[in-house]
Order: sequence, then structure tokens, then C-alpha cells
Amino acid sequence: MPKYFLGFLFLLWWPACTSAVEIGDYPELGLFIDEMLEKHNFDEEALTALFEEAELRDDILEIMARPGEAQPWYKYKTRFLTREHVDRGIRFWRRNRLAVDRASKQFGVPGEIVVSIIGIETNYGRTPGRHRVIDALTTLMLKSPTRKAFFRKELENYLLLTREQKLDPLQIRGSYAGAIGLPQFMPSSYRAYAIDYDGDGTADLASSAADAIGSVAKYFHVHDWKPGEPISNRPQMEGDLYPWLADLGKRLVFSVHELEKYGVRPQGRRIRSDEKTSLISFEEESSPTYRLVFHNFYVITRYNKSPKYALAVAELSALIRRAYNGATK
Repeated sequence: MPKYFLGFLFLLWWPACTSAVEIGDYPELGLFIDEMLEKHNFDEEALTALFEEAELRDDILEIMARPGEAQPWYKYKTRFLTREHVDRGIRFWRRNRLAVDRASKQFGVPGEIVVSIIGIETNYGRTPGRHRVIDALTTLMLKSPTRKAFFRKELENYLLLTREQKLDPLQIRGSYAGAIGLPQFMPSSYRAYAIDYDGDGTADLASSAADAIGSVAKYFHVHDWKPGEPISNRPQMEGDLYPWLADLGKRLVFSVHELEKYGVRPQGRRIRSDEKTSLISFEEESSPTYRLVFHNFYVITRYNKSPKYALAVAELSALIRRAYNGATK
């Protein structure tokens, strides 16, 4: 197909994808601006001019309607549990070994978990997001079918964050949901958990790997990561009751000992019989696969609520740890 024709198609598509914000068309945006003036003493003229520069993005709404976590596990995992992700994780860990080791010791979070999070979120900084955050959050505050209140709060935090860090709110790019930097923190998490870990006086999650590493470790520490405790386990299954036991709840509902009575036993490392656990099924191509999951698994879901995401983090981290240990012997 000729390049000029592709360009013509792009021009036809582009206006339908974006539109400038007309403040008068969205009373809720006017109310938001009023609240920012009264609550946080923003300048009305500057804030109005900012939103006049923002764009509403239909493509963001389309992406939100089909998130990656909606895929079955056997497809979802192929995005992350790859040789490339492991190799890049090892290189990232080596380049930032001092920060990873310091954060792990300070916050009690394994280095491979921190590295895995950054790998899954942005491929170790390679894909931090291409959308202007102001566009993403404004679009979702005004047009999200289910989460307008959430994105309104995130837009408030974004404006506060950019003011606090003296950043131009029109220049910051991130994910289609408005997440920022190597670890993809939403603005509220950025303000609450981001730390200066390289000592330059600024918590910079976009450019500083050390700041991202320390901030991820702090996030899990604050959300009650338990050092040395398991995340998930591929159990040995006997009998025919385990499909009924799976997915009974999204929190810890059994002890390991109770599940053993039904023929579900953890494999590998020894796990206390009184350890609380749940049995979750994940869709493979031919039949389900099962995991016992523990407290730290649900700590990961505080970062992203999808069990598939949490399992991807756990399994990628295990692959990285084994390969890192082998490469450093």
C-alpha cells in the first residue's frame, strides 16, 4: 500500500480519535476546576488554559474497554514469562544492584519482586507509556463508564504532583490509565509512596531507576509484605473435590492443613500447615492449572488487582532469581 495513502487514512482517523476539551460542554469539569481553586488554591486562568490544551482521547476509552488482564492466562503469561524478560531483568538487576540490594534489606521485599514489577510494568523502562497523562486522566474523569470518581481523584493528585515537583502537566507521558514512570505509579501512589533513593533531592520515577526501585519496595512494605513467606505454589492435586474448592473467594479462606484433607498439597518448599491459603484456577489451553496463593500474593494485587498479574509477577520473579543466581556463581 503506498505511503501517501496510509498517511491519508491516518488523517481521516485522527480527528475521530481526539477532540479538544470544551469546558462548557462538561459541567463536571467546571466543578472540578472550582474545587481545585478552593481546596488547593490553584490559579483559575492557568488551570482553565491547561484544560483547553488537553485532548479527549477515544482510543484511551477503547483500550480501557479491553485490558490485557481480560485475556486467558495462557495468552496473558506469554507477554511476560519470556526469555527476553528474564535476560533483561538480570541486566537491569546488575546495573542497579546496589539500589536493589539496599531496598530489599531496608524494606524486606525480595529484589526479584521489585525487578519483576518494573519488568512487567514497562519492560525495565523501555515502554513507560506514550499518552499525555493530562489527556488520559481528563478523558477518563469525563468519560469512563464506571470509574469517573477514581480518575477524578487521580487527576487531582496529578495536578498537585506536577505543582509540587515544578513539572509541566502538559509534558508528562504515561500509560493509557495515567500511570507514570518505570513502575507505573498512579499519581496518588506517586505522591504517597515515591521516594528519592538516589540522593538527588527529587523522587523521579520517570528517569531514576534507583528511585523506582526504592519506591516499589516501599509500596510493598507499606502494604504489609511479609518477608520470607510464600507467594504461590503449584500444588499436587488428588481426588475430584479441588475444582469445587477453587475460586471460593479472593482472600485466604483455608489453612494448608485443611486443603490437604481434600487432596491439595503444596509442593517444593515446606510451608507451615497453619498457613492461610486459597486455591485459584487459571485458564490454560486444554485444562485449568491451579495455584495455592498466600498473603504475599494478595499484597501484589494491591499493585494491580488482577490475580493473573500477581501470578505473572510471582513466576517471572522466580525465573529471574534462578537465572540471576546461576549467572553470578
